[in-house]
Amino acid sequence: MHPNFLCFILGGVGLRKLCYKFTNGSNSRTSFCQFALVAFVAFAYHKGYTKSNQSNNFYFRNYAMSILETLPNDSVLFINYDQQWTSIRYMQECEGIRKDVTSINLSMMSYDWWSSKHHHYPHINFPGSRYTQSSGGFNFSRLLDSNNAFNGKAFIGGNLSFRDESYLRRYDEIPHGMVRRIIKKRKDRDSTVESYRRESNKIWQVIAKEHSTGLPPLRQYGPETWEWTIRREFFEHFMSRSSHLLDLALTSESTSDRSKLKSIVEGGAWLDAARLNDDIANDSHALWKNLGLAYMNIVRNSETTFPTIRNLFNNTENSFIMESIDDAWWNKDPSIDWKQWSSSQWEKTWGHFLGMEKAKNDPSYEQVKAIYDQVLTSVGRR
Repeated sequence: MHPNFLCFILGGVGLRKLCYKFTNGSNSRTSFCQFALVAFVAFAYHKGYTKSNQSNNFYFRNYAMSILETLPNDSVLFINYDQQWTSIRYMQECEGIRKDVTSINLSMMSYDWWSSKHHHYPHINFPGSRYTQSSGGFNFSRLLDSNNAFNGKAFIGGNLSFRDESYLRRYDEIPHGMVRRIIKKRKDRDSTVESYRRESNKIWQVIAKEHSTGLPPLRQYGPETWEWTIRREFFEHFMSRSSHLLDLALTSESTSDRSKLKSIVEGGAWLDAARLNDDIANDSHALWKNLGLAYMNIVRNSETTFPTIRNLFNNTENSFIMESIDDAWWNKDPSIDWKQWSSSQWEKTWGHFLGMEKAKNDPSYEQVKAIYDQVLTSVGRR
C-alpha cells in the first residue's frame, strides 16, 4: 500500500498539471478534462473491481480450518510450505483455534538456532539439536522414533526437506483429508477397507462444510495467485483419497465383495468428479488409469446390487465439485444395466489412457495395454 500511495500522489500531481496546461483557463476545456479524468478512473475501477474485490475472500481461513478441524486432539502437524504454515499459524495464534494441535515448520526446524526453541515444545523429545542430515542433528525417522510416532497422532503437509531412507522403509503416509497421517508400517493392513472409507468420509464431510462457499474461482484467482494453490491442493488430496480407497479394496484378501464394491464405486466416482471439475486432474494419466481400474473391478465384482454412495458436496454454494457427474454414480435408474455401463466406461477410459502421450512412460502401460487388447479381442472388438 505504501508505494501505491506515493504513486497515487505523484500521478495526481502530474494529471493536475497536465489538465491545467491543456485547459489554459478555458471553462469548457476544464469541464472536458474533469470529465475525462473521472471517466478514466471509472474505467480503471470497473476493469479491476472483479479481480481486486477481496471482501469475500475467506479462502485461506476455510483452508486452514479444513485441516485443523479434521485432526484428533493433541495432534502434531509437520508443515513444509508457506501457505499452509502461515494460514494455520494465524488461525491458532490470532484466532485461538485448535491450540491443542502442535504445528511445526519442518524447514525452520533445520536451522542452527532451532535448539534454542526446544523449550517451547516440552512434550516433544528432540534427539539432537536440529533436523538435518549432518551429525549432531536428527533425521525425521529418529524424531518419530523418539516420540513413539506421537501415539498415532502425527501428520504431515508437504514433503520432507531431506530424503530419509529409514523413514521410507518404516513408515507409511495415509491420506487424511488435506494432509497425511504418519503410521508405522505393518505387514497386515492397519485398517479395513470399510473402516477407512467411513473414517475418511467423515473427514471429508468436515472439509465440505469448511469449503461450503466454494473453492477460489479460476476467473478471479489464476495460477499467479496464492488462492489458486488451495484449489490445486484440494484436488490433489481429493484424488489421493480415491486412489488409496481403490488400493485398499483391490489388495484386500479378507474383505467381502460387498464392502469392496462400495469402496471401488466411491473411489471411481470421486476420480470421475475430479476429472470433470479440474483441468489438471483431467490431464493426469494416473487418474485415467485408476478410473479404468475401478470400472473393470466393478464388472468383476460378484455383487448383484449397485451400492448407494453419498455426494458430500451437493450443497456447496458454488457447486464446485460433482456438479456435472454422470447420474449413474449417484441416482441410479433401476433399469440401468450397471455392469454393462461399467464395461462401456472402462473401454472409453482405458482407451483414453492408452492414447495419452505421457501415459507411455507409466511403468504399467504395457500391462494395461495387454489387458485392454485381450478383452477387446475376446469380445470381437479387435
